Amino acid sequence: MALLEFKEIEKRFGPRDEVAVLRGVDLTVEEGEFVAVFGPSGSGKSTLLNIAAGLDTRYRGSAKLRGRDLRSLSDRARTELRRSTVGMVFQMYHLVPDWTVQANVSLPSLFGERVDGAAARAREVLAKVGLEGFEHRKPVELSGGQRQRVAVARALFSSPPLLLCDEPTGALDNETGAAVLELFRKIHEETRAAFVVVTHDERVANMAGRVVTLGDGKVARDERREVRA
Repeated sequence: MALLEFKEIEKRFGPRDEVAVLRGVDLTVEEGEFVAVFGPSGSGKSTLLNIAAGLDTRYRGSAKLRGRDLRSLSDRARTELRRSTVGMVFQMYHLVPDWTVQANVSLPSLFGERVDGAAARAREVLAKVGLEGFEHRKPVELSGGQRQRVAVARALFSSPPLLLCDEPTGALDNETGAAVLELFRKIHEETRAAFVVVTHDERVANMAGRVVTLGDGKVARDERREVRA
């Protein structure tokens, strides 16, 4: 069973749904894959991630996560499936500014069933992303790259089998972006979680085993390739 499966996904925007962004996307992501998604601005890349996470249910077609049709689930069931299955990393981090790093990372423990040892788990994933000892700092005290590492740690908190990353290097300089991508490579090797990374960063193609290009609202190209060292 595929981890994520899209069939004939159509998505429109506008008062009368007059703007078609996705026009019949078919895409399957298997356990442990690293998929880079490219496409011009407005091609529906971020929309596709929102559908994959169950954040957007206003579309045509079928989107399944771990074999469960997302649109057919109740809001509560969809939220629980997302909490247990998906970690999300955004371009602008989305950290709570007044919370400590540790509190931001353990945010998933506040939803659904509380996680025993949330503070210990937060410290564990912070160490994994190279931020051991940063637990009590606030986001304002961190660099952009460090903030993104906090966001990655938060995404890893519940050990999800799927990470959805929306332009994760878009707000970073070249050197810092390269460090974040190296972190992704390391996490993928260690955890074998599947990654779907929406990006304009060509460096992602070098580390992805699969590159999907969106064009004219559909999958224009789906290429499997050898990962470069």
